[in-house]
Amino acid sequence: MSKNCGATKFCIRNLLAVFLVSGILPAWAASKKREEPTATSVFPIGVQRGTTDQIEIRGIGIEGTYEVVSDSAVFTTKVESVEDFELEPAWVPPDYRSQPRPKRIGQKVRLSVEVSHTASIGPHFFRLVTPQGLTNRLMLLVGSDRISVEMSSPHQTADQPQELQIPASLNGRITKDGEVDFYSFNASEGQEFAIEVNPQPPTMYEVFWGKPILDAQLILYELTGSWFSPNRVRAVAFNDEPISARIDTRPRLTYRFPKSGRYVVSVSSFMGRGHADYVYQLTVTPPAAATPTSDLARKLAIDTRFQAFVRKIEPDRIQRLLDRSVRIPEVEEVGRERSSFLEKESASGGLATKPAMNPTKVLPVVREARSEGNVSPASALEIAVPSLIEGSIESPTEVDLFRFKVGAGQRLAFEIETPAAAPPVFNPRLSVVDGQGQELFSNVYKRIGRERYVKDIEAKTLFTFARAGEYTLQIRNIIPEQPTETDNFRYRILVREQVPHVGAVELHESRPLNANSYWWKFGLVDRINLEIGKAKKLLVIGNLEEEFSGIIAVSVLDCPKSIQVLPGTELDANPLPPVDEGKKEQFVPKTSSGTLTLLANSDALVTRTPQTVQVVFRPIVDGVLGATLEVAELPLMVVAPSLSN
Repeated sequence: MSKNCGATKFCIRNLLAVFLVSGILPAWAASKKREEPTATSVFPIGVQRGTTDQIEIRGIGIEGTYEVVSDSAVFTTKVESVEDFELEPAWVPPDYRSQPRPKRIGQKVRLSVEVSHTASIGPHFFRLVTPQGLTNRLMLLVGSDRISVEMSSPHQTADQPQELQIPASLNGRITKDGEVDFYSFNASEGQEFAIEVNPQPPTMYEVFWGKPILDAQLILYELTGSWFSPNRVRAVAFNDEPISARIDTRPRLTYRFPKSGRYVVSVSSFMGRGHADYVYQLTVTPPAAATPTSDLARKLAIDTRFQAFVRKIEPDRIQRLLDRSVRIPEVEEVGRERSSFLEKESASGGLATKPAMNPTKVLPVVREARSEGNVSPASALEIAVPSLIEGSIESPTEVDLFRFKVGAGQRLAFEIETPAAAPPVFNPRLSVVDGQGQELFSNVYKRIGRERYVKDIEAKTLFTFARAGEYTLQIRNIIPEQPTETDNFRYRILVREQVPHVGAVELHESRPLNANSYWWKFGLVDRINLEIGKAKKLLVIGNLEEEFSGIIAVSVLDCPKSIQVLPGTELDANPLPPVDEGKKEQFVPKTSSGTLTLLANSDALVTRTPQTVQVVFRPIVDGVLGATLEVAELPLMVVAPSLSN
């Protein structure tokens, strides 16, 4: 087999040499510098199952596209054409617009896509395969109903809207600065609709080339009319950030219409920016037919720190955390001795309670009691540690109270889940006060951010109690407004002892600024394109939660023999001037990092289709190797070296 590989390599290199001499080198190989294949938009973004549609994909470095690979078998695709076009200049602040910017060439790939009639409703993902390698992951939203397309005739004013038939799904674009798209529909008194805008998820291209992400805005108007104009409208609902004020750009609102009539909805971009890649899908459906926003956010892998509020906290949570560490017999013996000591101290009055951490025991669920007497620490519902609390906030002034006991030096973790609505809709503020009514801590994280103090509420808070005694947990909604639906303001709180464990482990292309960086998730590695004879460095970053003191082992499986996996080091960054990071240890885990380098040997063969490699992460504590934590499956392609080599 090695002889055949050598012959193939010789043929490929001689063929390239012939192309160079004859001047007929293919366009994809003639570039002096290889562009990482990156697709920036898909239009239309939504398709109906059981139909065949034509879609256009814009991007850079995608010349020569010859195949499409999908995460599922619901698509049948065919590449119809590929053409070049001049990219629009990247957006830059006005102060820098006088500086010259080089011209860049992009490509438009037109695909014929047949969607299976058995395709599930929701997002499906695919990639383009090019001679330069794989593109980033692209999304198509599959629906069951007919999907229309934004009309070409003017509909940029409220008196000239495009008409929708409910339920409606429409593909549109915000192509020009200042563009606002208007759509109208009829609603009956008492009807309730969910209105949502789903843009294409952002890519690394937007981040590194300064093109702003489509931050969509949604406004609902009532057609009121006036003596001056029968088409006059009045805004009745607005949404800009559905889940987080950070990076979730999918506005969504639910509205119950107080009277029958004609209504108008507008879609626009924050700051009025427009671009050919600003594609979106507008849906107007009954709430029961709408895709839950939190579910779609998980599928799209859009990360916000507020998304932590909608994670699931199950009764086996402690066992799951213990599984992300390593069981050491000696440690278990020490734990039993500590438990025995605490039990004796508790009996003698030295400690208020004995900590309990029995992973095989199902967590007790404590449900908030609806009682007018639950208004003071003395009348608060008593809970044990650990416990899983379930409750809801039903009025602007409501504060739910729960009493618990701890021992001196006991380290607890408080985790919050909001099953129905996350911030900024429901903003749960958790705090703990002592017997004198003094607040010890809360889940509000205050720190310096961009030269000013910022505050966020966190889904998990750690605290070590210096003194034994009885304390009161308080939970309230920060925003003092009357909840319209009690179901939206439900919460679950897990009170438990801290469990040292490995948190999220990720592969990044470059080191993020910090754990709270706006671009934290956009450096994630989602595919590997290796040039023959060149190496690619991957940065491994793992969160060491709750004082985990072990290390994280990394291994690569199913890697071709012609590719070397080389552990490496990197230069330590210069330390930044100290800033006020607040009580960071209560909210942000420590991190551990290392590098993993993949090198395609000079005898490696160019691959036509991707293959999957697995990156496996396992914890090590005191030399003992733990179970597998995560397996990152990455598509990999080996591509020909660029001429710049």
